[in-house]
Amino acid sequence: MTGTPAITIPAGLTPTGLPIGIQFTSTQGNEHPLLELAYLIEAEHPFPRLNG
Repeated sequence: MTGTPAITIPAGLTPTGLPIGIQFTSTQGNEHPLLELAYLIEAEHPFPRLNG
């Protein structure tokens, strides 16, 4: 545990259908830009729901 904020967002699927994610990190106490980034990426590139 590093104490730095991180967020992972969906980025696609492998050829066999497993989900892939991208993780972004920031400096301590700097969570807000990560949340904004994740919101903007998911708004532009919505990830389809997986049927489970």
